Amino acid sequence: MVATDKIVKLDFCEIIFHKAGFVELVFGDDTFIDISEGHQVVEILNSYLGDKKVPILQVLGKYMNFTKEAREYAVTKKGLKNILVSAYVLDSLPHKILANFFMKINKPPFPTKFFATRKEAEEWILKFV
Repeated sequence: MVATDKIVKLDFCEIIFHKAGFVELVFGDDTFIDISEGHQVVEILNSYLGDKKVPILQVLGKYMNFTKEAREYAVTKKGLKNILVSAYVLDSLPHKILANFFMKINKPPFPTKFFATRKEAEEWILKFV
């Protein structure tokens, strides 16, 4: 595991700024992310990173989900502002199905991959720092 520089704890996730140069979002189990939580995450990223783009590692909790509005906001210019590449850790079949569906509809303008383990995702993401 790499060293961290700063951790921001929210009710629904932790935002971890790693010294290695990437950001990790760890979402809690049974979490439902709506547009207001999406705004919180983006504002924290913008305030800490400014205009800098970095790799983002997202670890999804069990049984967590995003509202349609939160998903749509995530792919706006403002929502994508700080993302260089994105890796997702998905450990459930429903998440994998939704992720593949989302990728077909909202193809991100940067490399994006899904992983079964955090270790695999981190190894891939460190290639971009």
